[in-house]
Amino acid sequence: MVMSQLRLVVISVFLVLISGCVLMTDAATRLASDLKEGAKLLLQSEKLELEIEHRPLSFPSGISGDYYVFLQAVDENNPVSGTLSIGSIKGNRSGTTSHLYYMTVPKDLRIKKESDEATYLLLRKTGLANQLKLRGEKAVEIISVR
Repeated sequence: MVMSQLRLVVISVFLVLISGCVLMTDAATRLASDLKEGAKLLLQSEKLELEIEHRPLSFPSGISGDYYVFLQAVDENNPVSGTLSIGSIKGNRSGTTSHLYYMTVPKDLRIKKESDEATYLLLRKTGLANQLKLRGEKAVEIISVR
């Protein structure tokens, strides 16, 4: 009896810890995570480009209804540039720069989507970041959003 109760407690704690990975994030952090995983896949492949599909979650701290995605271009002269922002047209918004650890954004990208639509972001391997001396000198750039 005690062993089965202990097992139940251990499993419960494990499930809480795993769910915390999703429960403690916001919409921007989840999009940045998808971009990070896409950049890793692209760098490990022979491909030059990879398109990432992202569908925002409504919970927790997520998107409900029509939404937008905005990626600000990275500017070497502006240390606060490069923000990724995602939000409901009439509600929650969140932003991050955590995607910049893995990639750069050479130009502003923005799109509005209906609630049931996915956003597609095109990643490309390129040396452009190094040539322009963009912050981070990354091997992957986000070049378009649709």
